[in-house]
Amino acid sequence: MTDSSSHLLVTADAYDAVAVLYDELFRDALAALPLDRALLAAFAELAGPPELVLSPNWAAVPGR
Repeated sequence: MTDSSSHLLVTADAYDAVAVLYDELFRDALAALPLDRALLAAFAELAGPPELVLSPNWAAVPGR
């Protein structure tokens, strides 16, 4: 393992740990906010399917 890859592993582990805490803290944050949930759902629908939105080369996706 090179020095730079060990830094990447440390960074990835830190992000994973924060993601778990974030989930625990904010899992139900939108439970009492129906308008916010509706706005996020509408935005997600307009953004398109994940395979297009999360494409590594999104500029090359037809129609985008």
